[in-house]
Amino acid sequence: MESRSAGRAWKEGRGKPSRPAPVDECLAWQHTNIQVPATNVCLCKCLLPDFSRQPVDAKWLERLLGKLTLSLQHLDWEVLAAKPFLATKQFSLADLMDSKS
Repeated sequence: MESRSAGRAWKEGRGKPSRPAPVDECLAWQHTNIQVPATNVCLCKCLLPDFSRQPVDAKWLERLLGKLTLSLQHLDWEVLAAKPFLATKQFSLADLMDSKS
């Protein structure tokens, strides 16, 4: 994995990599664009109604689902349509982390 070799180079004093490894970029994108909106949807649909004993605001839930849907469509149509794996030419940590969400 590129991320591991870049980290090893940094520890050995060979300098900081000029740009983040593709795996790191993919994990950062996944966290920001999929994990956070999915967590917000879960909170809105499951936890908040139980704790507050109030019905969910439908407009708020639709807005959250819209953000999540756009990110999932981008992942499906643009990222995975062009290649079988998320970040590299082989299975990587990014694929493993994405399969958990």
